[in-house]
Amino acid sequence: MLDFQRFAEWFMPSDLVGRELQRDQLRMVSRSALRSVPAMAATQLGVGMVLLGWLPPETVAVWLLCAAAALLNARAAHAAFLKDSDNLAAFPRHAIRTTLAAAITMAVISGAAILAWNSGEWVAHLFALLLLVSAAAIGTVDSAPYAPQSALSGINLATAAVLCFTEGSAQFALIGGMAFVISAMLTGVGFTINEGAREILTLRYSERALVAQLRDANRAKSEFLANMSHELRTPLNAVIGFSDVMRQELLGPIGTKAYLGYAEDIYTSGAHLLTLINQVLDLSKIEAGKFDLRECDVDLNLIIDDAVRMIAQRAAEGGVTVTNEVPRNAIIRADATALRQIAINVAMNAVKFTPPGGHVRAYGTIMQDGRLAVAVSDTGCGIRPEDVDAIFENFGQARHDLAIREKGTGLGLPIVRGLMRAHGGDAIIKSELGRGTTVYLTLPQDRVVDFGEAEAPPERASAA
Repeated sequence: MLDFQRFAEWFMPSDLVGRELQRDQLRMVSRSALRSVPAMAATQLGVGMVLLGWLPPETVAVWLLCAAAALLNARAAHAAFLKDSDNLAAFPRHAIRTTLAAAITMAVISGAAILAWNSGEWVAHLFALLLLVSAAAIGTVDSAPYAPQSALSGINLATAAVLCFTEGSAQFALIGGMAFVISAMLTGVGFTINEGAREILTLRYSERALVAQLRDANRAKSEFLANMSHELRTPLNAVIGFSDVMRQELLGPIGTKAYLGYAEDIYTSGAHLLTLINQVLDLSKIEAGKFDLRECDVDLNLIIDDAVRMIAQRAAEGGVTVTNEVPRNAIIRADATALRQIAINVAMNAVKFTPPGGHVRAYGTIMQDGRLAVAVSDTGCGIRPEDVDAIFENFGQARHDLAIREKGTGLGLPIVRGLMRAHGGDAIIKSELGRGTTVYLTLPQDRVVDFGEAEAPPERASAA
């Protein structure tokens, strides 16, 4: 007994997910159908020219008109569906319309075969069978992603079987039986392709859901880190402040020198922890898209000078020379505080991993596409090729001897890249192990107000 409810569910699912899946399957068929319109038109014209060998021109002309009308109707149906395919509520109507259009096209092709068969010529019989089997095969494969339309190929094969059985000979009866076998084979191929299309689409849905979950989880993580950072900074400020008072003995002598060492350790550890918390807070704001730029016209040379002054003591202790060769009056539209943080992080990293006697150099240039590129280059130990991608990951660090001695948090460069991308630019690393590293900070052309003149930078803070 035929289960009409199950058949209806197969043709038009009642659940939203099933309907969305079939909608996307029909999309695949419709896009393929629109692309094949020129080939279909050329094929119909060729069939008409062959039919002229057995049929009157008037009959062929009528068939060609019917074929053209069927083709235009199918094209209109598929185009209308694709235009309105985002409207899931309208899918049943479009599914029925496109399926009927495909059925009419199959019927017109069967009509051509019947006309050729009735001519009584054995060559016409051969042509009719070839036309029907070819149309069924192409239709099955072309519309296989959407099973209801793929099943319509049975129209052509059933026509072939009926024409053969009406001849009354054993040979034609055998050919008609072969038509049924071919029909079964094509049905199997169609369902195999259909299942493959469903699996691909199901994986796409799963991937889309997973991406949404990961996005939500990342947002929740960033919000959690931001909240925790705020909660931790309040007591930590008290720890740093009171330990600073104790280590400087501002309210009187402590009395025991060991306590002064403890207070110094508490202050140093608290300051380091506050730096880490501030970095985590900055990173969480960037990842959550909540980092607001306070833009103004910024002199890039002065920003680099500030960074050089900040790291001057560390560079002197490490025997590293730092020079600022960014042109004077290089004015850009940006967040000055963020740029200062970027410059300090990059410059400090360069100094940290450059051995005594090395050189760190900052310079700028306008690229061919109009972007501004500020480079910070060092003569340090360089980075392994397999570590370059990890450098910009949160808490990611390269592996080398200096990295072991100068262990950091692994948040500096991720923050640099996040802040640069917030400006519409990027941070790019090029490095060669044992020969040094260059960090390129790029900004889009619309942020460059004036690149200035390539003059020597001012003496006051251009080198350390």
